[in-house]
Formats: sequence, structure tokens, C-alpha cells
Amino acid sequence: MKEESLLQNSIFNVFYRCLNIIFPVVSSAYVARILLPEGVGRVAYSQNLAQYFAIFAVLGIPTYGIRLVSVVKGKASDRRRIVEELGSLGLISGIVCFFAYIAIVFVSPLYRTNGALYVVAGVGIIFSGLNVDWFFQGIGNYRFIAIRGAIIRVLSLVLIFCFVRNSSDLIVYCGILVFGTAGNNIWNFCKLVKTKNFTKFRFSGLQNHIRSSLVFFATSLVIQVYVLFDVTLLGLLSTVEAVAYYSNSVKLVRMLLTTIAASTAVFLPRLTLAWSEDREQFRKLTSTALSFLSFVLIPSCIGLFLISDELAIFLYGTAFIPVGETLKISSFLIPSLGFSGFVGTQILVSSGNENKLLIAVGLGACVSLIMNIIFIPRYQQNGAAWAGVISETIVLALCIWFSHKVDRFQVDFVNFGKVILASCALGLLITVAEHYLNGEIFMLTSLFFGGLVYFALSIAMKNSIAILILKFLRSFIKK
Repeated sequence: MKEESLLQNSIFNVFYRCLNIIFPVVSSAYVARILLPEGVGRVAYSQNLAQYFAIFAVLGIPTYGIRLVSVVKGKASDRRRIVEELGSLGLISGIVCFFAYIAIVFVSPLYRTNGALYVVAGVGIIFSGLNVDWFFQGIGNYRFIAIRGAIIRVLSLVLIFCFVRNSSDLIVYCGILVFGTAGNNIWNFCKLVKTKNFTKFRFSGLQNHIRSSLVFFATSLVIQVYVLFDVTLLGLLSTVEAVAYYSNSVKLVRMLLTTIAASTAVFLPRLTLAWSEDREQFRKLTSTALSFLSFVLIPSCIGLFLISDELAIFLYGTAFIPVGETLKISSFLIPSLGFSGFVGTQILVSSGNENKLLIAVGLGACVSLIMNIIFIPRYQQNGAAWAGVISETIVLALCIWFSHKVDRFQVDFVNFGKVILASCALGLLITVAEHYLNGEIFMLTSLFFGGLVYFALSIAMKNSIAILILKFLRSFIKK
């Protein structure tokens, strides 16, 4: 696949992920002013519990499915069989996990008092098992993913504005969030049936997929539990308000990272194929992806750190002022999570070293658990943020070490140096602007002119990624 094709898929994937940022940001800004910290915290905590069971529902199928589909991309019958088997497996696991979740909710007094809210959140577990985005990612159909996501997101946003009108609408809001997941996955299945990539459920031969996906599942389990238990511990050791402050802070960082990760997710099928057929191409793709990541991760971290206070008030209102300080701390997650996500998920997985990723994430999870238990009682949501930064830095270091033992990928240090220089200019501009502007004007001016200066300097210094993006934009405009 040519670099231009990879870039086009990246653009479509980024567009879809941007929707996944715009929707939560706009909806969270609106909902924060309606439900206030206590209501936001309750919904976030109910979703947190449901996500534990959703992890088991997907069984590591998303990453495992991309690998299988990318290998048999040109064989329609084999591809259809894989989709039908993995779809059937997801349906079974989703139903089983949903009923296990319901049992926990009604047995535990902690959750039973808000039973209706937790039941609504749990419906999403079934549809998580039916998630077949991995199929469209495996065949490189990011256009469909982007268009489908846009329609579902816009519809969900309209429903929130129409039906979430006062602080008692917790269940309605939670239900709309579940609809966002369910709508995507139902549409996916309709598309599969229409294109004859899914003709029936297959319940035979599933044991082979279960065994093969166990490492992917174990890695996904550790990663997701790692992501979730900070909120769980905050709810147990602190208050629902602290859950709301932390959730809204980390949500912004993770949404930004999701978009950045989307730009490199399209590399996974190609990296998997290149690992087995052309190691030199594997190294070239890896170098391109790392250059792109540094191009966006470093300035994003600096920019978010410098505008955190204004951004928190702008999005969530004065009731969420504590989010600003937490967001400053969480901004350091951008480079650590961004690079470890690629080096771990893309390089280690594509080269068949999922067990190494599992070790790295497992050790990071242990560190995070210990740090959270120590920091949360004293520093509340800020303690959870520092625990995340420390543990993710450890995970990144381990992923780099393991990856270099597998294959010494190349890093373009010249491009990286140009990124650092342009990012320093970005930080200087924002710092100067802060002395003359304030509030929303400062934030919006910094984002626009800071981004413009950063990109212009990158072009002037002949950063290869900036030039590639400029060429794509020119060709897109000409079309």
C-alpha cells in the first residue's frame, strides 16, 4: 500500500475518531451544566462497572479479528467464515456477560440502590460483544466507518439536547450513550449481511478462536482494567464529585489520544503483512508512523498543559474548576500513552509478540494500583492522575525495550528535533498570549494561531510529515 493510500485511510480514520471527540466534548459540556458534578459522577461510575463486563464480552476479538481478516483479505469464503464465527462468539459472550453483570448489580447493595441506571448502562455489554469494526478496519474500509459514525453521533447528540433537560435525567442520558454503541454495531451487521460477508451464525469451531484470542483477550483485559480501576478506586476511596472531575479530565486526554491513535491504526494490517514478507518495509512503515506520532503528540501535550484551566471552565462551567489542575497533570499522558500504544499494539502485536505487551501492561497495572491506593486518599482526583502518568511512563519504557529486542526499528531523530523546535515556538506563543488575553479568547486564539505557527514552522524546516500532509491537502483540494 502506498504512503498516500495509508494517509487517506488515516484521514478517514481520524475523521471518525474526531467525531468520537466532538460528540463527547459537546455533550459533556452540555450535560455538565445540567447534571452537575454529582450526576456526572454517578453516570460515569455506572458505565465504569459495565465496562469491566464489556471487556469480557469482546474477548480480545477486535485485534485478533483485524489480524485474521488482513491475512485472508483476498479470499472471500475464508473471510466470511471468520466473520461469522467471530460474530457468533461475540454474541454468546455478550449475552453471558450481560446476565452476569445484572446478577452483580442486584446482589450488591452498593449498586442496587441505583439499579435502573446500572441496568441501562449494562445493555451496552451485549452490543459490545457484537462490535465488528475490526472487519472494516481489516479490509481498510475506513470510509464506511467514518460515515456511519458521523450519522450515529449526530443523532445521539440531538437526542441529548432534546431529552436531557434537568438533573434527574440520569437514566435518559445513560440510555442515549448506550444507543451510540448499539447503533454503530447494528449498522455494522446490516452492512455485513448486505455485502454477503455474514450469512449465518456459526457456533461450531469457536473453541479454536477462543484459544487463539486468549493472549489478545488477556492483554485487552489488563489494559482495560488498568484504564478502569482508577475510577473504581476513586469511587471507593473518594467522592462521586472526584469521579466527575477525574473522568472529565481523563476523557479529554483519551479522546485526543484516540484520534491520534486512529491515524496510525491503519498501519496494523500492513505491519502484520510486512513482518512476514518484507522486514525492510516493516521498518520503513514503523519509522513513518513514529515520525507522525511525534509530530502530533509533542505539541498536543504542550498545548493542552498551557490552556488546561481555561479549557476546563469553557467546557464544563465553573462547577468543574478543579478539572483544570487535573487536566494539567493528565496532559503528560499524551506522549507516554501515544507512543506506548503504537510501539505496543502495532509493533509487538504485528510481530507476534503479544505476550511481551501483556507483561509491560501487567507491570504498569501493578504500579498504577499501588500508586492509586497511596495517592487517592490524600490527593483525590489529582492523585489518580499522577498515578496514571507514572505507570504509563513505565509501560512505555518496557514496550520500547521489548520492541528493540524484537527488531531495532528506526527513529528519524532529525524530524524529531524539528518537532521539538516547532513545539517550543508553540509553547512560547501561548505563554506570551496568556499575558495579554484571558478566558475563551486566550484559549481559542492559542489553539488557532499556535497550530498555524507550528505547522508553518514545520513546513519551513522541511519536516517530512508536514510536507506529506501538505501534499495530501493540495491533491484533495484539486479533486
